[in-house]
Amino acid sequence: TKRVQYYLKMYQQLDKLKPTKVKRLVQQGIPKQVRWMFWLKLSGASLLQKSHPNLFQELLCQSTDDAE
Repeated sequence: TKRVQYYLKMYQQLDKLKPTKVKRLVQQGIPKQVRWMFWLKLSGASLLQKSHPNLFQELLCQSTDDAE
């Protein structure tokens, strides 16, 4: 839809947008198709994924080892 396309365009510019613009986008409701992308970026999770690429898998293995 046009709305999803608009939000994809805004996502590409997310680092350059003013905080008030980002706040308005969130308040208007990010479409569910692209919400995960915004969530990763705005929460800082994407930076964590880049700095610790195998962390999830390591924690998962550790968790299954603890369960045994």
